[in-house]
Amino acid sequence: MRAAWRWRLLPPPPFVCQPGYRRSSSITAYTAVVDGNGCSTIYVTCEGSIGTYSFETARLDSHHRLGWTHSEEWKHVGRWSLPFKGGAQYVPEFNMWFGFSAFSPGHLCAVDLSAMHHDRPPTALQVWKNLLPPEVEWMCIPVRFELLNLGDGKFLIAGTFEAETTGQQFALLTGVEMMPCVGDDRSLQMVKHKCTRYAFTTDAIEWVL
Repeated sequence: MRAAWRWRLLPPPPFVCQPGYRRSSSITAYTAVVDGNGCSTIYVTCEGSIGTYSFETARLDSHHRLGWTHSEEWKHVGRWSLPFKGGAQYVPEFNMWFGFSAFSPGHLCAVDLSAMHHDRPPTALQVWKNLLPPEVEWMCIPVRFELLNLGDGKFLIAGTFEAETTGQQFALLTGVEMMPCVGDDRSLQMVKHKCTRYAFTTDAIEWVL
């Protein structure tokens, strides 16, 4: 009989029962780390002084017919925060996690999460300069940033902005490529490629024939 994927309700993180937790508190950073056995651990940082928690999704179990079992275990990793905002994704070509810096909004960063195995805060190895055109950087309000990994060291940075004068929102799509620096095992050079601006409109499709 084949095992099937299914949704299941996870236990709530323990910090929801701690003093000082507000129901409106939101997760500010999250990522996942896969170990050598293929088991994933989810890490989340919640705003305030809650810190960072991990959730082990599964662990090896030689007595189980599948070879693994659900862990259902939350762990308080530390009172520190993950050094990025939103999600960060692992890029195997560089053995790093890439996301947007929590200290420099909209700036792409590379993070080494290996220190978390010893309950130490991770470090941002590199933070790259914002690639926004001057007219966007000085006259528009950033709304949201997303990162898409295209493979082979290539990424698409999708930023949503709002013009201060008109309130109109638009997207800025920027292609970048990461290249190893000569003579350095960890440092990377970011090369900017094409940048395209897409303006959102209020037009809506009401009928399709």
